[in-house]
Amino acid sequence: MEYPPRLDKTGIAQSVRRLSKFKTFASVAKRFEQPVLTYSNNAFRALARAIIHQQLSTKAAATIEQRFVALYHPKEYPKPEDIVSTPLSSLRSVGHSGQKSGYL
Repeated sequence: MEYPPRLDKTGIAQSVRRLSKFKTFASVAKRFEQPVLTYSNNAFRALARAIIHQQLSTKAAATIEQRFVALYHPKEYPKPEDIVSTPLSSLRSVGHSGQKSGYL
């Protein structure tokens, strides 16, 4: 196994198998699904997603991100200049905190 392990489905599976040899980790690994990683060629989109999803449950973050993207319909995803021209109150109305709105 290469080090550090690749952050793809194969690398994660290999890491989980290796760590499952430890009793404590094995019990944790059985209770939780392996993470699903998404890749993006768009650095801004990846950064925005990281900000939106930080410290939220997966479901809550997905809901907020859907509302956020809907603000810019019909675009697939907003560009930085779109967000800069959006009032903070609009960003907050979709579920972002004041702090996250400012970061975006």
